[in-house]
Amino acid sequence: MFSSGECLTPLEADSVRKSRSTSARANTRIVALDGLRGIACLMVVCSHFFCDTFGQTATLMDTPLIKAVFDGNLAVAVFFIISGDALSSGFLRKRDAASILRPALKRYPRLVVPTLLSTAFLFLLIRLHLVYAIPSQDILGSKWLFHWINEDITLVDVLRFSFLDVFLKNRAHYFNPFLWTMHYEAIGSIVIFLVLAVLHFNRKALPVLLALTFLVYHDGKSVVFLLCFLFGAFLAFLRTSGNMSRFERTIASKVLSLSALPVLFVLSLVFPHAYFHTGLSLIKAPLFTLAFLGNAQGRRFLETPGIQFLGEISFPLFLFQYSVLISVTSFLVVTYYPLHHTVGMACFIATSGVLLSMILATVTSPMENLTKSICNIVYENAMRLLKNGIAIRE
Repeated sequence: MFSSGECLTPLEADSVRKSRSTSARANTRIVALDGLRGIACLMVVCSHFFCDTFGQTATLMDTPLIKAVFDGNLAVAVFFIISGDALSSGFLRKRDAASILRPALKRYPRLVVPTLLSTAFLFLLIRLHLVYAIPSQDILGSKWLFHWINEDITLVDVLRFSFLDVFLKNRAHYFNPFLWTMHYEAIGSIVIFLVLAVLHFNRKALPVLLALTFLVYHDGKSVVFLLCFLFGAFLAFLRTSGNMSRFERTIASKVLSLSALPVLFVLSLVFPHAYFHTGLSLIKAPLFTLAFLGNAQGRRFLETPGIQFLGEISFPLFLFQYSVLISVTSFLVVTYYPLHHTVGMACFIATSGVLLSMILATVTSPMENLTKSICNIVYENAMRLLKNGIAIRE
């Protein structure tokens, strides 16, 4: 048998074919998306520790430069673009129903399992009295981090929150105020799966689906974040159709990669109040995303080991940052910040909180493997039940 100019035995050819198939499957994962997710997550965490915690008392944390670099609203919108891209890529490559069903069945446990583990850890901190509430607004000028703490919570509350309440708009902040994003993550995921299903079975119904979606979810945040999901799906389409590669060879791609981030920074200086409004994320997030994913240089940066490491720990980092804030960071604020009410002390406390959150995320990152295993079990059992149901009807 001849292949690539080499004479191979049938056994060798089969080995090469399997190797290439494995390599092809590995290459279907967009590694750069993981890196972008890592950068966005770090921005969110730094925004919470630096700007939101000390913005009222340390003037440096409230400057346009720091707020623009640690732009939490922008980073959250980028999260949703990445989700829209990742959830759509498989179907847009293969164009089969299985590419919709597989991620759809895995989506719920993918979100619930890490949430349950992080909430159980938070519950343990509260039960061990390792949570330090800030006693007075005089220290930070705000109680934004601490008024959700409830020492009367039970394990039943932990389970209810992790399996249900975290996805409900009015309950998502009960244990962890940062998990308000889960409500929009769930809605966006459902919309993406419905859009893909319509594209597969009846494309003509797509305008009707989108019209009904925005009729139901018409408040400002929902519209912005759903459009971010759809923009992510559009990026996946551009990449899988080859249009992104063609775009990268144009002058517009080079101009965009060089100017997008400086333009965003200038906008933050010129319009300091309007810039951080959620609605402007519809402009900021696509620009920020294309600055990295729309050119080879940006993707190479996202694929470097350090940025990939951030991507690997991004979900645990997002989930466990609040535990650090209400324990170690709160302890440092209560104990040392009133005595040394300086920008230097604020920077030290914030930096230590970010680093400790990254360490905790690294230690707990094996939960990602556990989550994948549970997702696979859920998918396999769901498919087995589906096949048995079809066989019985036949």
